Amino acid sequence: MSNIRINVWEVLNAGKKAKKSGELINATKNNLNTIKNTIDPQILLKNNISSRFLVLNSKLQSIKNSITRIEAVTEQNISEYEKTNRIRGEPLT
Repeated sequence: MSNIRINVWEVLNAGKKAKKSGELINATKNNLNTIKNTIDPQILLKNNISSRFLVLNSKLQSIKNSITRIEAVTEQNISEYEKTNRIRGEPLT
């Protein structure tokens, strides 16, 4: 039977990067909304500009949701991997 080794620390670091990406997306959404709120309402009505802001906001939220799900699955899998290694008495790699 073959052994699979996972570098838990690298996976944890990747999770931290994903979390920072999620924070960046939130900041981007906030900035986008700030910009939208500074534009005159009559201008927002022209050429569907208001709708375009909503679409951008929705896409950013979708990306954020995907990142959040990836983080959750990654954390769960790391936990299971660590648990399995403890049961086997193997060190984490």
